[in-house]
Amino acid sequence: MISQWESLPSGNSIDYTSVEFGVGDVFGKIQHSLTRNVSEYQIKYLIESVEEFPDVENYLVSLLSKVPDPDALELVIKKRGENLREIDGVSPWARTLLDPWNPSRLRGQTLPSEPKERMREIWINDENIDEMRTSAFQLWTRSVDEDDIEELKRASEKDLFEYSAYYYRLRLGDETAITSPSLDFAESDGLLKALPNAWGPEAYEVVDDLLSENSPEESENLFYNLGTLLFHIPRDDAEQLLDTYWEKVGTHPKFFQAALYTATSLTEELAEDAYRGSDNPTGLLNHLGMDFGFNTSGRSQLISERHLYSLEPYLADISDIDLVRIAKKAYELGIEGWAANHVQPHLPDNWRQNHYPTDDELIEELNEIEDSEEKDIRGWMIRFEQRSISKSPIFGILEEWLQTNQTLDAYRISIEVVKNWGTREELEILDNISIEGDSIQRLYADAEFGVKVRTLN
Repeated sequence: MISQWESLPSGNSIDYTSVEFGVGDVFGKIQHSLTRNVSEYQIKYLIESVEEFPDVENYLVSLLSKVPDPDALELVIKKRGENLREIDGVSPWARTLLDPWNPSRLRGQTLPSEPKERMREIWINDENIDEMRTSAFQLWTRSVDEDDIEELKRASEKDLFEYSAYYYRLRLGDETAITSPSLDFAESDGLLKALPNAWGPEAYEVVDDLLSENSPEESENLFYNLGTLLFHIPRDDAEQLLDTYWEKVGTHPKFFQAALYTATSLTEELAEDAYRGSDNPTGLLNHLGMDFGFNTSGRSQLISERHLYSLEPYLADISDIDLVRIAKKAYELGIEGWAANHVQPHLPDNWRQNHYPTDDELIEELNEIEDSEEKDIRGWMIRFEQRSISKSPIFGILEEWLQTNQTLDAYRISIEVVKNWGTREELEILDNISIEGDSIQRLYADAEFGVKVRTLN
């Protein structure tokens, strides 16, 4: 079967219109099923096939990259290292090989103990080529925990692994990494992303020194990462650092937004002064949604009312998409009234109608659904869930619409809304409707049953 696979044209029918069905198409069909619940014999056969069928080697290696077997992953790491050395860089193929074992990714897994130990054996062996060792180290670090800190300390003494080893030590909260003589945060400012995990007096002193000894104009990347860090440390420390260095950093968007995120009376006052004196106030609020983490899992949950209230004076200069995110978060926090009063007036009409429709606009939407061929009320309901308003007002609107529009299609539309969203009291919307036919009783009975089952508690 693999021989026949190898004999197909290279590429796939998506990339090459002249190819009816290529080797890439086969891989797309089998990449999940062929790596699920595989036996030791099947793994051994796939490993041997890598050398036997060179024209599909990369596809076979990609298959093996999904298998939690030490021999399979050792081959993957070997082939990845050879590829890195051959092209003197990271190919798209090599970049994806480690993805199945990244727990932070969607459907990513944690490396089991046996393959993890094999990766450790590979990266500590200096007889292996550097590219193979770094690949093994990269895969090994994806699953490190506190028990691996001593091993990471030894790795951080080797030039080949120094940066990554320090990064994971910090991410695991190893405060001893901060005071290491060989660690220079100004030169390796990317490590600041992990520093909040090891936050304490030593970390504060490092950030204090970096802000004191450098300037935003000369160290752009450093200050970008310093500004980002302030979103992830205790409020008191963020407030103190902002207050101390505001004259230097107050016009930098990251630091301005960090002051709003910190949301103490002092930092809000600092932000207000900087905003009034800015030649480009809109620029201070660029990418605010990203910096606050409105759409970032793990960060969005940390946003509270005080964060939103701190943004109130600046809503006129915040982008439309970020205003929508603010409105959605306000709805989640139960302060939709605040959003209606303060956010809604700044939305352009198309955004406003989508998220804050008037009663007349909702009735018009229902009319359009009734007049359409599909009569897709379920699609409308799904889209309504994404709006920044409560469902409660819709029932009064629905009742008004149905009373003035007593047709079978309108009744069916109303049935779906009440059945899926309504309470037992809202079944009354469906009463006293003058439509002839036996189907009315059946539709009502279906809605009544659905509502009562859904509201048993």
